[in-house]
Amino acid sequence: MEKISYKIRTTNLTEDEVKKLIKYKLEKKIVQLPYGFWRCDKGKEHSKTAIRYLIEEHLALDIDEIPKKVTAKTFHEAGLFRILVEFFDSSYFKAIDYTYPDYFKPCSFQRVSKEFGMEKKGEKAL
Repeated sequence: MEKISYKIRTTNLTEDEVKKLIKYKLEKKIVQLPYGFWRCDKGKEHSKTAIRYLIEEHLALDIDEIPKKVTAKTFHEAGLFRILVEFFDSSYFKAIDYTYPDYFKPCSFQRVSKEFGMEKKGEKAL
């Protein structure tokens, strides 16, 4: 497989360019995204595009499958965990809520962070 090298430092990317770079990252055609990709003024918007691409295109999930099939591990395995750290306090729920506003509740997910006042399945609420 041919590796594609992106040495650009521009952060002025269109949504299609962002999708293309995320696609290459997920297909392991590139090892890392361009310098400044997440830390530019559009970094959080790039994250929304990346999350949508990961879920809808790469994983080919229907929106209703997200709570059962997407976890922090999903982001980690895809090489996109940095999104969670950079913008969402390491919370995959916050990332999904940003991408699909008000569509899900924290309790819809298999593992719910204590920060939302929910207990994990089988745990007693304090």
